[in-house]
Amino acid sequence: MNIQTKQWSLKKLVGLENDINPKPQFQRGEVWKLHRKQLLIDSILRGYDFPKIYLSINRTKIQHVYDVADGQQRLRAIWEFFKDGYPLADNAKPVSSNKVASKKFSEIPKPLQTRLEAFKASIAIINGMPQDELRTLFARLQMGVVLTPPELRNAIASAVGAIIHTAAETHVFFCESKITKARFKRQDYLTHALALAHYNNTEDLKARLLSKLYEEQALGHDRSMIKKAYDVLDWMAEINRESKQYIRTKWGFVDIFWFLFRKHAIIKSINAKGFGGAYISFEDDRVGHWKSPEHFLKSPKKYLYEYIQAFNTSGGITDRLHRRSIVIEQVFNPFVNQ
Repeated sequence: MNIQTKQWSLKKLVGLENDINPKPQFQRGEVWKLHRKQLLIDSILRGYDFPKIYLSINRTKIQHVYDVADGQQRLRAIWEFFKDGYPLADNAKPVSSNKVASKKFSEIPKPLQTRLEAFKASIAIINGMPQDELRTLFARLQMGVVLTPPELRNAIASAVGAIIHTAAETHVFFCESKITKARFKRQDYLTHALALAHYNNTEDLKARLLSKLYEEQALGHDRSMIKKAYDVLDWMAEINRESKQYIRTKWGFVDIFWFLFRKHAIIKSINAKGFGGAYISFEDDRVGHWKSPEHFLKSPKKYLYEYIQAFNTSGGITDRLHRRSIVIEQVFNPFVNQ
C-alpha cells in the first residue's frame, strides 16, 4: 500500500466526477445543508485553507477509477456548485470588489470562475489498501466529526453489515417505504430488528449490542436468519402497500418485524389488506393519543395504553419490547394464516 499526495485543480476534480465514487459502502450519504456548501465555496473564493481529500484507487475499475475515503461532502458541494446547483449566500460579501451574493457559478464574474477552476486542492491517492483498512481510515479521519451510531457501525467491516446495507438499499420494502435513506436510517432500523431476532430479546437494543452483532458476524453471517429476514421484509412490503406506507417509525418497524419473524415457521400466508388496514387504525390511535394514553384505560382498546407506554420511552429495553410484542400479537394475529 502507498499514499501519494497530489495537487489537483478544481477544474480537474469536476472533470473527474464520473470517475469518482462518492459513496462506497462505509461512507455516509449526502448530509451537508445548503449553508455549509455555500460557506465552502465562499472560503475557496477567498483563498482559505482546504482540507485534504482522500481517494482510493478502485482496483476493479468497472464503474469508477476512485472511491472517496474522505471528503465526500466537499466534493459533492463543488460538483453541485459548478453545475449551478445552488447560489452563494444572500449575505455573501464581495470578493475582490466583485459582488457574489445570491449568484450561481455561471453568474459570478469570469475572473472568479477562473479562480475557482484554478484553485489547487490537496488530494491523497491511496493505492492497495484493503477494504477493512479503508473503513478504519475513514473512521479515524472522522474522529473530529459527530457521526451517528449507524454511521459508526457502517464503518465496521462486517459480513452481516454488508447484507444489511444491501437490503436497506435494494429491498422493495425500503425502496417503497417512507423511511428516509439519510444517515443510514434504513440500515439502523434493520440492524435493530436483526439484533432483536439474533439475541432473542435477551439484551437491551442499545448501540453496544448492535455493534456486537456486526463484530460477531464480521467474517460470516447467519444464513438462516437472513433468509427468514428477507421473507419477513417481503411480507412487510405487502402490508406496507396496503397501509399507505404507515410502517415508518423505528419501533413500529421493529415490532412488526419481530412479530412476523417469530412466527415465520408456521405462517402460510398473510392477509396483507386486513393487516394493513388494521395497522392504519392502530397507528392513528397511537399517534392521536401518545400524550394521553390513559384515554384507552376505559375503552375496548385498553391494550393501546400498554403499547404506548412501552413505545414512548426507551423503546429498546427488553421489558418494553416484550410488552409491545404481547399487544402486537393480540391485534395482528388474526391476519396471519397458520
